[in-house]
Parts: sequence; structure tokens; C-alpha cells
Amino acid sequence: MKYLRKFNESTNGHEIMFDEDMMYKTSAIFNLLGKKANFKDDFNELASVIKSTLDKDIYHKLFSPYQNMLRDEFSLVNFFTTTVWNKDDLNRMFKLTQKHEGSDLEDEWVVSLMINKKVVLLLASPDRGSSIRIQDDNYTITKDEVIDIVKKLCEIFNEKY
Repeated sequence: MKYLRKFNESTNGHEIMFDEDMMYKTSAIFNLLGKKANFKDDFNELASVIKSTLDKDIYHKLFSPYQNMLRDEFSLVNFFTTTVWNKDDLNRMFKLTQKHEGSDLEDEWVVSLMINKKVVLLLASPDRGSSIRIQDDNYTITKDEVIDIVKKLCEIFNEKY
């Protein structure tokens, strides 16, 4: 039996239509990791996944402008989640990029993805930078789930960037 994927669906996740309620159902990665004494370990593990999953060329394209600012694993995660892509990158990689009003009334571009049955938002604002938000279900999401979602996101970047 053959299975057909939807046009905008990759093997790692797929785009979904954005609605404003998604902003309230998701949290920034920094709110989901390091909740306990293992803050540094969580971010070291996430940085390791980003480094090992992104293709070398994609990693270079994303991080080469910031190499002199990447002091440790925490800064790598910080740049990946807040800086390395913009609205033009999102528009180039995804079909369902939408503009909405950000929290400070600025224009913010959003891509909504479903990865591992969780809503993942990629946001880009010329005023505030970029951001990754993941459905947190009242902070019941585990560190391993967050890390696996970021790994899938890196695989999507490898496909589309």
C-alpha cells in the first residue's frame, strides 16, 4: 500500500495553519529547559544535537556571522533560537508564513509546524529577532521531547534552508 504525503509535509513535520491561540499554548525553549539544577547540562545536550544534526554547510550559513560571539553551548543555543534566521529565510523555506501583530505591536512573521504531535512556532521580527516556541501543555513537556523537536527542526532546516 502506498502512502502519500501532503504537499507541504516533510518526513519530520509539516506546516499547519496559524491561529493566535497557538501563541498562548506554546513557550520559548528557554522556559522549557533548565528548570532544575541541570540547566547547563540541558543546554549542552541541546547544543550538541544542533551541532551534530545540522549539515556542515547549513551550520556554516547560519552561524558563520556569529562565530566570534559563540563562547559556549549556551550561546550557540541562544543564537539558534533567537538570531540566525529572519523573515526572508522563513518565506523562502515555508509556504504558510503569516504575519501577525507581535506582543510589542511589531510585525512578526510566523510559521506553524506540527512536529511530534506538538505545535512548533518559528517567529521572526525585524525588531525582536527570531524565536522558537513549542507547545508546552502547562509545562508537562519533557526535556527529551524538546530536544527531539529541535533535532527534527534541524533536519527540516537541512532540507529547506
